[in-house]
Amino acid sequence: DRPRDRQMNDIWTYLHDPAQQWYFTSELDSRKAYVFNTLGNPHGSCILPGEEVAEQCYKALQAALRGEAFAVPDTSALPHDCTAPLRQAITQMVSLLQEVQANPAGDWQARALAAMDRVVRKSIEMRTVCWVSA
Repeated sequence: DRPRDRQMNDIWTYLHDPAQQWYFTSELDSRKAYVFNTLGNPHGSCILPGEEVAEQCYKALQAALRGEAFAVPDTSALPHDCTAPLRQAITQMVSLLQEVQANPAGDWQARALAAMDRVVRKSIEMRTVCWVSA
């Protein structure tokens, strides 16, 4: 919901350095977490292949939830290197959109919200403060 000129935050751009260690997990869930010292170490995220299709599905489901017209995105051009979890999330959203087209009065709203939630990035920022007395 930002103004168009503020939608992209590009102040955190890093050049690759061979000494850097990069980690990527496409199936991260509540049983696993990465912990970063965000105050002292640079960190970031990337755009995954297929996210633009997921965005189209997400926006179409938003429109369906508002009772507005929508189009089911074409997934035939989904990149071959799209991660399995993202591909599954897109497939689920497309299936729901097709269900809504066939039966708009059906019981699909809660499943649509859950499917949309699967493609929203989440992070928890935690800070630990320690007081040391001499």
